[in-house]
Amino acid sequence: MGQKLIWLLLIAILLSARALPAQAQEGPGRWLVKASPEQAAAAGIPCVPLRLPGWLLCYATEADLAAAGLPHEPDAEVRAAYPNDPGFLGFLDTRRGPKTQWWAAKILLTEVWAQQRGAGIRVAVLDTGIAKGHEDLPAPAAEYDFVNGDSDADDDHGHGTHVAGIIAAPIHNGKGIAGGAAEAALVVGKVLNAQASGTYANVASGIAWAADQGAHVINLSLGGSSESQALRDAIAYARSRGAVTVCAAGNGGSTAPFYPAYYCDLAVAAVDAQDRKAYWSNYGSWVDVAAPGVDILSTMAYSGTLVSGGYYPGYEVMDGTSMAA
Repeated sequence: MGQKLIWLLLIAILLSARALPAQAQEGPGRWLVKASPEQAAAAGIPCVPLRLPGWLLCYATEADLAAAGLPHEPDAEVRAAYPNDPGFLGFLDTRRGPKTQWWAAKILLTEVWAQQRGAGIRVAVLDTGIAKGHEDLPAPAAEYDFVNGDSDADDDHGHGTHVAGIIAAPIHNGKGIAGGAAEAALVVGKVLNAQASGTYANVASGIAWAADQGAHVINLSLGGSSESQALRDAIAYARSRGAVTVCAAGNGGSTAPFYPAYYCDLAVAAVDAQDRKAYWSNYGSWVDVAAPGVDILSTMAYSGTLVSGGYYPGYEVMDGTSMAA
C-alpha cells in the first residue's frame, strides 16, 4: 500500500493535483498509452492524461491494451543520474570516521558532468606520483619520476594519489569515489619525494615536461615561499603550449605570495562546507578562486609515508589548498 501511495503522489504532481480515478489504483500494471481519453474509456481501461498531449498513463494488463488496439509501452523506471561510486552515494571509512564526497554537491558536480566529464582532456598532476594499480585510478597516459630520474612515477607518500583521485577517479565503476574530470587522462610527474618535499628545479622541469606531453591542465598542489624566475618561465612556457596551470595557494594562513601559485593561471584557496575560508588557507589579491579543501575524501596510496603514519590505505580524507586545487 505504501508503494501505491507514493505513485499516487507522483501522478498527482504530474497532473497538477487532478484526482486519479479510484479504479486506477487497482490496475495490474502501469502503461504509457498513446490514445485519447475517449478511446481508453471506450475500451474500459482506467487512465489519466499526462501533461504530454496525446499520451495517457493507464492501469491494465498488456493483453487488454493489445485487444483494444491501443499503442502502448511500459512506464519504465528512471533514476537520478548519479554515479554508483560508494563514496559519492554514501560513506567510506577513514581515520576520521565515515566520510562522503560532500564537496561534489557544493561545486554542482552533477551539473558539470552533464556538459563535460573530461573526455579528451589531459590533466597533469605534478606531485608525489600516484599509486600504480589503484582500483579507482586510471593508468597514467604518461609518467616520469623527476626525483629518481626514471619512468616510474609510483607514489611513496600518498599526497599525489589523493590529488589525482579528486581529479580523475572514474565514475560508475562501483568503487571508491567519483572524480571531477572522471574521463580525463592523467599525465603524472613525480616531483616530490617520500616526504612530499622537492626542489624548484624538478618542479620547473616537470611543468615543461607536462606541457610537452600535451597536458591541457597542469595541477600544482605544492609550492614554496621564494620567488623564482625559473618557475615564472616554466609557467609561461606551459601557457605558450596551451596549458592552464592550477595551483594550490598554500596553507600558511597568510597573504604572502606562494610560488608557483603567484604565477599560475588559477591560484586556489580553500573553504569548508559552510563556505568559510579555512583558517590555514592563504588568501589575498593574488588568489583567483576558492574551492572546498576541508575533509576531502579521495583515493589514497596503499602504502607509503602517510599510510605508515596512520592514514587508511585506499581512501582517506585530507585538508589543504592542495585538495581545493
